[in-house]
Amino acid sequence: MDRKSKFTKAFWKKIAKLALDAVLMVLGMLLAVPMVIGDQRFAAILRTFLWTAPLLALLTAIIFYCFGLYKIIWKYAGSVEVVKLALAVFVTDGLYFGSHVVLQVLFPTTFTTLRYRIYVIGVVFSLVLVLMVRLLLRQSVIKTGAQKGVQRPRKEERVLVIGGGDAGALIIRDIVQGNTFHKIVGVIDDDPEKKNQTVYGVKILGDRYCIPDACAQLDVDTILFCIASCDAQQRVAILNICASTGCAVKVVPGVAQLMDGHIDQSLMRKVEIEDLLEREPIHIDNDSVLDFVKGKVVLVTGGGGSIGSELCRQVANHEPKELIIFDIYENNAYAIQNELKRKLPELNLTVLIGSVRDENRLRSIFEEHRPNIVFHAAAHKHVPLMEDSPREAIKNNVFGTLNTVKTADAFGVERFVLISTDKAVNPTNVMGATKRICEMIVQTYNNLSKTEYVAVRFGNVLGSNGSVVPLFKEQIANGGPVTVTGKGRRDLCARYGQAGAHPRYGGEADPPFGL
Repeated sequence: MDRKSKFTKAFWKKIAKLALDAVLMVLGMLLAVPMVIGDQRFAAILRTFLWTAPLLALLTAIIFYCFGLYKIIWKYAGSVEVVKLALAVFVTDGLYFGSHVVLQVLFPTTFTTLRYRIYVIGVVFSLVLVLMVRLLLRQSVIKTGAQKGVQRPRKEERVLVIGGGDAGALIIRDIVQGNTFHKIVGVIDDDPEKKNQTVYGVKILGDRYCIPDACAQLDVDTILFCIASCDAQQRVAILNICASTGCAVKVVPGVAQLMDGHIDQSLMRKVEIEDLLEREPIHIDNDSVLDFVKGKVVLVTGGGGSIGSELCRQVANHEPKELIIFDIYENNAYAIQNELKRKLPELNLTVLIGSVRDENRLRSIFEEHRPNIVFHAAAHKHVPLMEDSPREAIKNNVFGTLNTVKTADAFGVERFVLISTDKAVNPTNVMGATKRICEMIVQTYNNLSKTEYVAVRFGNVLGSNGSVVPLFKEQIANGGPVTVTGKGRRDLCARYGQAGAHPRYGGEADPPFGL
């Protein structure tokens, strides 16, 4: 369809709307006339109204157009638009009644005086008619729009909404009005006063402890977490209960994305790592912490790993003279190399492959590049695997660290930072014991060498390779169950009814993954 045809179609569509409103306004006033039945002048009043009906129709077209009623998209109309419509009806009927009074004064033999109650009742009838038509058209547009989005048959998804507040209400309204593939089967809210009340026709079933039963009884497919202002601990507690049901769990966007009153359902996201953290994320002033690397040659062993790669990113953003990434696993090293080259093309970057077990390889690197600062992150860290391969843990963690420490001392490195773990505290497993030995090596050399040796203990690194959180996310995405071990498992069982344990470490006090 060309531009001219579209303009013509839009023009006649607007004319049709004007004509429909004019007819409805005349009809509303006409319905008010029988209210004077029994009056001897009924026939004269009806005849007078029919003579002046064209005047009412003309006033309707002019006033409604001036009020901008035909610029409103009634699918998204609210109370403001309804008030504007009511005001337009009041003004139109008021001008009509005033005009009729003038005509009656000028032509008393032709026009009979209208009673005030006809005007009042006529305003009510007219408003009801024009508003009813718009509401009917609105529902028709919503249903038609939803049907246009149908491309292929699809099973209806049964949804349970967590949160009966503003965010939840927006989601429920959006799905109820415009989504043919989702059905809200219930709402969960911890406010006891809301129980058994409804949100857009959907019943609030109860608090968070009703979630498992509700999912089982209502055959729920997906749970939508819609509490935008929930604190971290409450969020984790509720998400843990949701995970125990085996349903898919999604989280709505933040409050800023809800402010327009309409939700794009594509923005609903899966559970992120931060959603499982029982506190607000801590933001560190990295500039003040890492300024000491500016203009220095920095070596990061294990630079392709979870902690090592993040160290490389932070160092790269603080203008080092040269950044050297040393790792035995070429895939990880290649990935961080490509990332840094893409983001920081001006960075003086060297990526080398090798093992910290190889003392000759270390000496050749130190001799060629003369690093000022060394971050030693190369290590075997998986607790269960190191239980099965303790010799490899000792060779890589202990002797690899000893090689790196000795080489750093021999070449006069300014500062050496060992990346250790909280499992080195009173270690109960092989990995923790090897890292404790590494700390003792660093402490010893700090007393003997001009190099400043320090050790930094990390707890569980949120989202790192092999850590428990990505495992939890995968289990939640696959419908559960979320399996944990040892004391952590028993605590969760007591709180949320979770089940599952590693067959080897289920009874240990210090469980795998450091839970």
